[in-house]
Amino acid sequence: MDNKENSPIEKNEKFGLEAKLKSEENQLKAQENNLKGQENQLKFQKAELVSKSLDKTADAANNILKYSLESKKLASDTAIQFEKIKQNHYTINKNIDNEYEKQNRVIDTAEEVVQKGLEDNDFGLIKLGLEQMSGVANHNPMADLKNHLDNQIEKDFEDDDFIIEI
Repeated sequence: MDNKENSPIEKNEKFGLEAKLKSEENQLKAQENNLKGQENQLKFQKAELVSKSLDKTADAANNILKYSLESKKLASDTAIQFEKIKQNHYTINKNIDNEYEKQNRVIDTAEEVVQKGLEDNDFGLIKLGLEQMSGVANHNPMADLKNHLDNQIEKDFEDDDFIIEI
């Protein structure tokens, strides 16, 4: 036999080997396709996880922004209320000072009237001066202030926007 020609057994073996290689090649391609499918599935899962993570991060950022704005609003409202309290305190002290100054002037005037009555032996002037002093002594300017503040508090409670926060 010539070496160039293959025997039927060799041809059969060669055909069997080619078929086996083709089969293994097909299996490898199937495995490759399967791996590509799994890779794509993992990429999709990764994308889903990243998307969910971004959504949670965005929600957290929105919540932080919301609470930050609420905090700033509360700080602003507190500053406004504090300023109102300071102004009220100043006004009340000014009113107290004014009332006591008025009382001092009335007492000084009443003392002058009493002194004049004593100098002139005029019991009418003495009585008038003492009555003025007694009126001042019996008048409590703090009671007027308390009544004013009570009325203001009552008015505030009737206000629909008035809220007591604890």
